[in-house]
Amino acid sequence: MKTFSATTKKNIISVLVGPLAIIPAILLMGLASHLIFPEESGITDWKQVFNFYSVIGIAFAYVLTALLALPFVVALQKMQAFSLINVVLLALGIAGLLCLASSSKLLAFLYFGYFTVSVAVACWGIHKWA
Repeated sequence: MKTFSATTKKNIISVLVGPLAIIPAILLMGLASHLIFPEESGITDWKQVFNFYSVIGIAFAYVLTALLALPFVVALQKMQAFSLINVVLLALGIAGLLCLASSSKLLAFLYFGYFTVSVAVACWGIHKWA
């Protein structure tokens, strides 16, 4: 008896593993920040910042991936439009929605855009090669 289709299995794996892309994204952001602003990074304890952002970031990533991105991805799959560019545009749309609640719109869009695109690319890659 076939319970799930191959596409559904790939979607489930992508949603379970893809949001973990937040961890390397935060590491790269911390490294870039350290290289660009070395005087600021001496003040900040990056271990605490990394742990905080990782836990909070992963929690948000799982919720947003499951509740917002997955229904749109399924719709893209039904329309035969599931491509990397469409998934990245979807991620940037979600980042735009997230930054509406922020007072610093551009900075919030850059921040959320970076993380949503990293999760979207990871999910897309996992889906393609799973």
